[in-house]
Amino acid sequence: MGKELSVLIVDDCNSSLLVLKEVFSQILPKSNLLCFQNSEEAMETLALLRVDILVTDLVMPNISGYELLSKAKEINNETIGILVTAGDPSFADMNDLLACGHSVGANYCIRKTHFIADLDKIKDEVSKLH
Repeated sequence: MGKELSVLIVDDCNSSLLVLKEVFSQILPKSNLLCFQNSEEAMETLALLRVDILVTDLVMPNISGYELLSKAKEINNETIGILVTAGDPSFADMNDLLACGHSVGANYCIRKTHFIADLDKIKDEVSKLH
């Protein structure tokens, strides 16, 4: 059908990581999924591998989702960036989160509680790549 996509999924919460992995394995069954709980290991992988899609938690120890996405975009500006968060107290509302996410090139900024509702938009976007 198309090229095999490389999808990097990063979340320091193991249960969230497993859900994200399952969702993307269903959306893109022939993709190469790389999953990390450690954002530093994910950053090292970004330096070695071209990533088509980066799905990352926003708030993580050591390296934030913003930093990961910024690096991914620096390497490959066409990387689709999806920032996911359970909620970040530094943002007054979702509009602040969206503005900050878009400033580093995020295609989507979604709350984990709204992930399933936003899934159709994401599916449409990533299916264009495959």
